[in-house]
Amino acid sequence: MPETRVHQIDLLRFVSALMVMAYHFAYPGLPGAIAALPYPETLWLARFGYQGVSLFFMISGFVIIMSASGGDWRGFVASRIGRLYPAFWVGCGISALVLAAQGKAPGAAVVLANLTMLPGALGVPALDSVYWTLAVEVQFYALVVLVLACGALARLEALLLGWLLLCLLDQALDVPLLRLLFITQHGAHFIAGALYFRVRALGMNPARAAMLVLAWASGLGRSVVALPPADSGWAAVLVVALLLTGFHLALLAVALRRSGRLETRPWPLAGALTYPVYLLHNVLGWAVLEWGHGLVNPHLLFWAVVLGVLALAWAVHAAVERRFAGPMRAAALRVLRRFPPRLAAGMGMGNRG
Repeated sequence: MPETRVHQIDLLRFVSALMVMAYHFAYPGLPGAIAALPYPETLWLARFGYQGVSLFFMISGFVIIMSASGGDWRGFVASRIGRLYPAFWVGCGISALVLAAQGKAPGAAVVLANLTMLPGALGVPALDSVYWTLAVEVQFYALVVLVLACGALARLEALLLGWLLLCLLDQALDVPLLRLLFITQHGAHFIAGALYFRVRALGMNPARAAMLVLAWASGLGRSVVALPPADSGWAAVLVVALLLTGFHLALLAVALRRSGRLETRPWPLAGALTYPVYLLHNVLGWAVLEWGHGLVNPHLLFWAVVLGVLALAWAVHAAVERRFAGPMRAAALRVLRRFPPRLAAGMGMGNRG
């Protein structure tokens, strides 16, 4: 019976969310950031916390290909709708209320456009800067749906190789159309995650190993080029290289089932908190940090915000995700069942990989 959950992935996903939260809360180099946050001597590494997004995309590649292994694009889309939208809509509402309290109330059209998860495509600013990663995720899902709808899952690794070559081509020649259609600036991370799932399911072979090395090199090249001018020295390059290599090694250990006790130990709290934490921490967290700056002890303020975000994330999971994810998935599936299981019938492609 195919796997439906890998415990270590929950833990790694939570680590990625904490890295991004550390970057947003503790790195004083962000525009508008408060310089007087605690622990300036030890939190300088927080400026690399944005690399947690790379890990997030790699994990997404792993999990989404695992979820899609049944081959039904309708079930896949319904599962994504039920998984993402209930908590996201709550996050949008909280962000809108916080912005309104700060005198920056977004209009109704802005809020409605954000509820789609694709405000940029509608020419509307995002309520929270972290939403850009969700738009990238939706683009990745669209590519997976195309593969499933064409019955091409049996050719998944050939398709991943083609996608990787497009990423390398864009990297060498700078082709905006490739980035628009195939998210080539982030593709290497998704490809690596998908390949690590294939290794876990089917074992390592020379072709998968070669593609993983290429994906690592492409992702590292992208990350180094994207470093801001202030972090372009050899030390920053080394830190980014170590982080990205560490992400690959962690997923390799998961793929080869060599993660020791983590292999069988569940991490339900980490799995439950990750997505709400990512959605809720930025706008709300910074509003509280700005309000308390100069009024509350900075150590108390910092940790109160961190723990408060974790508590609110659990409340959203318990009250919203648990209650509405299943019904929303079922409702979406009822609608999608009206469409054929193959949108490109007669192509002669299998549905298993």
